[in-house]
Amino acid sequence: MPWLAVSKNGQECICSDRLSRKDASEFLIPGFLNERENHMHGYWYSRDGGEIIILPKGSIRKLIGRDLTWNDEPVKLQ
Repeated sequence: MPWLAVSKNGQECICSDRLSRKDASEFLIPGFLNERENHMHGYWYSRDGGEIIILPKGSIRKLIGRDLTWNDEPVKLQ
């Protein structure tokens, strides 16, 4: 079952695997990832290496009937 989550900057995402929260600073490696690329990663990672897909804003509300924020845990889509 897919998992839904929202990044710290408000991006909505979906992944086939359970998502785990990462602080942005963990992705910033000098000379490798810049701040813009970091935001594209969405501050989440897949525990099993699944692809994280960014969704259009408002998609999560349509799928589960409520909004999520960074403070919420990922939600398993039933």
